[in-house]
Amino acid sequence: MKRLVFLMLSYGMFIGSYAQADAPLNLSLEEAIAMGSKYNVTLKNSAIDVKLAEQKVREIMSSGFPQLNGTGSLNDYIKSPISLIPAQIFGGPAGTYQEVSFVPKYSLAGGVSASQLLFNGSYFLGVKASREYAEFVEVQLQKSKFDVERDITKAYLTVLSTQETQAILRETKARIDTQLYNVKEIYKQGLIEKLDVDRLKLVQSQLTQQLDQLKSAIGVLKSVLNLQMGVDVNKPTNLTTNLDELNKMFSLENYSKVSFDASNKIELKIINKGLELQKLSVKANQMGYYPTLVAFGSYQLNGQNNKFDFPKYYKTAIVGLQLNVPIFDGFSKDAKIKQAKLTLEQAENSKLYLQNALTMAYINANNNLSTAKNQLELNKQTLTLAELVYNTTKTKYDLGVGSSFELITADSDFKNSKIQYIISQYNLVTAIFDLKTALGK
Repeated sequence: MKRLVFLMLSYGMFIGSYAQADAPLNLSLEEAIAMGSKYNVTLKNSAIDVKLAEQKVREIMSSGFPQLNGTGSLNDYIKSPISLIPAQIFGGPAGTYQEVSFVPKYSLAGGVSASQLLFNGSYFLGVKASREYAEFVEVQLQKSKFDVERDITKAYLTVLSTQETQAILRETKARIDTQLYNVKEIYKQGLIEKLDVDRLKLVQSQLTQQLDQLKSAIGVLKSVLNLQMGVDVNKPTNLTTNLDELNKMFSLENYSKVSFDASNKIELKIINKGLELQKLSVKANQMGYYPTLVAFGSYQLNGQNNKFDFPKYYKTAIVGLQLNVPIFDGFSKDAKIKQAKLTLEQAENSKLYLQNALTMAYINANNNLSTAKNQLELNKQTLTLAELVYNTTKTKYDLGVGSSFELITADSDFKNSKIQYIISQYNLVTAIFDLKTALGK
């Protein structure tokens, strides 16, 4: 009995966890952006790049710290090396040589050595360059965050506007379904032609196909949104922010009075960091002409014997300075300096181009915003007129003085006007967001 209860509880817990794993994500735009900040793969890798840069700084700085090494060796000469000395030394005949070995069978050695870099111009510039690179990577991380927020916002907005279009088509189809039912009843009484029924059936079929296509498209668009957030593309996702809320969130008043300053753009900050790195590269190559000074020292113990026994160890200690002065390298450093200067010139040219491009993007964003505002107002007026025409046409049709063709046409115009209005809302929000991006906000 206890086993049965345990199995039932375990099964219930499994079903509960499975259902929770499959539960849809209900996300506002802010929550979607927050999820992307946590799970987006690009952001994760950018954060790792920052940590890698920090470790690179440590690596370069380490060469300026004291370097300490220990050594040890044990040698067993199975066959000792032989030296020839004049045999006359040992009383032998002149002109002959005696074979002797000066190397004992066993030798044991151990010691420590230390060195300290005292002066190297390239080292100090390398440390500075590594720190500049760390800041460069940090700015790139900020750019990645900005890009992820932009991509998620646009993906979210695309899903939202497509769902609004789907709702309009459903509403239209519901009206057509009702009209078709009524027309069929009238046709049964012989008061209208079959053509009126067929027209509505055709419209109903077209709307059904459009709804099926939109359903599939929304599924794909939600998968794209999930991909931008860094979650499973198959995870069900529901959007809780509507278009009206997005219009308030990206209100034109928040950005219309902000003046453009290219220095606020993250892209320019990145290229400025790149310029600083390239300037340091020129200086680092110039430092190649400077001497290098290193202090060193070592201490060793050596034991030697023909038996594996070392009753006495011989000590060796040394300290000193090593100075390396470059004299002539075949103009190698000169070529490297000139290459670094030319690369710096290219980077400065790229900066000028980027400043112009950013200004152009701001001008285009302003123009697109003006167009989107005018289009929204025009589509709003068109929608009001289309609704008025539809209501008038339906009243005439209900009174028996209008044709089904006129009603279908008015209904279609009303539906299309609603869709165009949704599209213009989407375009306006997108234009405001593009202006926000152009301003570097």
